[in-house]
Amino acid sequence: MKKSVIFALALAVPAMAGTATTAPVIIEAATAAAASPWAVEIAGVHTWAVADSYDEMHNINTWGVDVTAIYNVTDKWAATFRFSYADGSGRFDDGTDVLKENITNWAITAGARYTAPITEKLSWFAGANIGWGRTEVTDVFTDATGYREKHFGDDIGVAYSAEVGVKYDICKRVYAVGAVGARGYWTTPNVWDFAREDQQFGITVSAGLGGKF
Repeated sequence: MKKSVIFALALAVPAMAGTATTAPVIIEAATAAAASPWAVEIAGVHTWAVADSYDEMHNINTWGVDVTAIYNVTDKWAATFRFSYADGSGRFDDGTDVLKENITNWAITAGARYTAPITEKLSWFAGANIGWGRTEVTDVFTDATGYREKHFGDDIGVAYSAEVGVKYDICKRVYAVGAVGARGYWTTPNVWDFAREDQQFGITVSAGLGGKF
């Protein structure tokens, strides 16, 4: 009799407990963060001097660097803000007199760029910038008698550039960039031993890396 009661209770307890109810779990999909419109490029630049309105001896090839901040307004159009530095030296010897010259160019410019895709990773672009420029020139002149004379001066004026190039996405946020173009400086005297207005112009080739934020 005792065993029968225990067996009956064992069968009754689960039936009385009923089925447990579990609250539904709601899983919300994570929202992807919006991509930043900003990017930065750092590129080395070589300039072949083509012309100088003041003196052909100022036609010195330069090496420099461009740091460009890019703000993408749309998927194709962007505003650009650039800092440029370039430096070059030359030596001119006519058999009697020797002139050694060093030119340093600085520029802060702003402009626009248009970009269009070629493949999934490769794009082409075209852009132009204009702004403030400064040219520093150091001349060291030595004649046949050994007489030596040195001049230094700096001119301030307008700097401008235009370029066409390509971009290749290395990964999601890093890309390689290369371009060919032209740039110039149209300066007026600031501090100089002999007053002048100067117009430099050259052809450029640049290559570097860009990063997207």
